Amino acid sequence: MSAQRENTLFALLAGVIALGSLLAGFMVTLMLFTGRIEQASALTLEELQAYTQRIKFLLSSQAQTLFAAVLSATFAIVWLCFFALGFDATAQRIVGGVCFGFTAVALLRSILVPLQIYEVHEAALDDAVEDRIKQEQAKYRRD
Repeated sequence: MSAQRENTLFALLAGVIALGSLLAGFMVTLMLFTGRIEQASALTLEELQAYTQRIKFLLSSQAQTLFAAVLSATFAIVWLCFFALGFDATAQRIVGGVCFGFTAVALLRSILVPLQIYEVHEAALDDAVEDRIKQEQAKYRRD
């Protein structure tokens, strides 16, 4: 392999590692904020169960994206190690294929992130509107 191709490969793998790390950090932060249920005591049992189910689904999806990003970076590091240790080309190609497979999965799943953020905010806003409607209805019932 020529020096130019090696440098290109190393730059590409450095980019994959950086991307995987960036996505992993973002997913962890997003998961921390997604898991919060504000004013859970104000929700009825049915509302809380529905909201909890939705949050668990989002957290599961985000965890899958997190694992894909971490595995992408991990396999990029493994690929670099295989290259440095002089493993045969077949092993390097297998690890490279797995690396870019997880990178593709992480990128494709990242497309869902804005939709997930929207869904979390939409649910919180819908709950706020429902609470306000109940308050207004209760106010007029008293009068």
